[in-house]
Amino acid sequence: MRINFLILTFTLFTITLCAQVDRFEHVAHRMNAPFGVYVDQAANSWVTETGTGNNDGRILLVRPNGRKDQIVVGLPSRLDNRGEVLGAWHTLPISKHEIAVVIGEGPAPMFGRILVFSLRKFQPGIDEPYTIDEAIESVDVSTFVKAQAGVVNSNPYSMALDRKGNWYVTDAGSNMVIQITKKRKHSVFAKFPQLENPSPVGPPMIDAVPTKIVAGSKGTFFIATLTGFPFPDKTAKIYQLDQWGRLTTHASGLSRLTDIHYDAGSKEIHALEFGNFGFQPFPGWQPNTAKISKVSRDGKTITTLVEKLGRSGGITIDKWGSIYLTDLDNGKLLKMYEEEPAPWLVNNTNGPAIDLEVKPTKAITFNAYPNPASQFLTVEWENGEGNTPVNLRIVDVAGRVVIAQQNQGNVSTQQLDLQALHSGVYFLQIHTSDKITTKKIVVRK
Repeated sequence: MRINFLILTFTLFTITLCAQVDRFEHVAHRMNAPFGVYVDQAANSWVTETGTGNNDGRILLVRPNGRKDQIVVGLPSRLDNRGEVLGAWHTLPISKHEIAVVIGEGPAPMFGRILVFSLRKFQPGIDEPYTIDEAIESVDVSTFVKAQAGVVNSNPYSMALDRKGNWYVTDAGSNMVIQITKKRKHSVFAKFPQLENPSPVGPPMIDAVPTKIVAGSKGTFFIATLTGFPFPDKTAKIYQLDQWGRLTTHASGLSRLTDIHYDAGSKEIHALEFGNFGFQPFPGWQPNTAKISKVSRDGKTITTLVEKLGRSGGITIDKWGSIYLTDLDNGKLLKMYEEEPAPWLVNNTNGPAIDLEVKPTKAITFNAYPNPASQFLTVEWENGEGNTPVNLRIVDVAGRVVIAQQNQGNVSTQQLDLQALHSGVYFLQIHTSDKITTKKIVVRK
């Protein structure tokens, strides 16, 4: 049965509550096409670089202070006939000591597969990064997909796990979800039907292209879709996939989704739209038209959070409520404080926590009082590194630095003037070159 994207089976409410791009702060830069991003429990970001087309994709560990450590280098990366880079899309922890990276469309044996790397004895920043030859497992996806009747293209894009450790891989070339069991048996778990094209441009039917898959609750999954050419507005959906392979619509009225983040506590979804596709002066993606929206737990209310962003492939949220976004065009990892974190906010719902000791980055012991504060805030800390400079920053919920102070390491107390601040929630950050700690503070006037 074909699903008509133009018919909504429920009332859809859309709220616009837009933020400006300058709400984001730069976490790291000088990356080659950063695409997927995953944030662990220690606020380290695992960024998947697609590369430049010269088999130079990487997996990077980005510390909270912006330091980048290479985990894997030399991942497959190539240019297609349109000059677009194809390669590694997303990285996901599949156990406490293992990560898997999904490699997209391209010739065998390098592309169209999932590579697994062990982190059990790996020390980021100390050990040499892995190469693809050091993967402990290489699981072919595209050979199986192309063996299915009528399938020509295969583009493994993302993956998620169920509680039994089975893999569910979205294939953006065949528009399927592939199940790969722990014994590495492949099967077609779900197929996405074509959709009616509401635009006068292009074919009468277009593909529903599955992009990001994330684990939901009770054995279900949520899947974002990027519709095929001409990529019409408001035709993308977020599907829910049950444990029997049945697809139902969770949310409609979205456009060109490349990533989603599901929070198991609030059951809300943050959705990333890649941008607008236009035909003037020539066909292509229009700059600064990406946006982030929040989808309510029932899928009926969509709230625009941030718009006028550059092209991005990845979004995630840490356990403190901060939104992380990859900037594909400018090679950056960005971070934004969305709002006061909800007490039920859950991080890393798409895989197990990574049990990895990152030795060089440690927290700084400090105290801030009074909290709540009205006029002044006293900060006391223990550095333990002599005269190493200590930076204090107060950041508002929009991610803007409103107070910044640098002190020499032999100074362990500082009073900050809050008189210019409005009442509300802020975040106090204290860090040296390789240590960082954040504490929430409240200003009441």
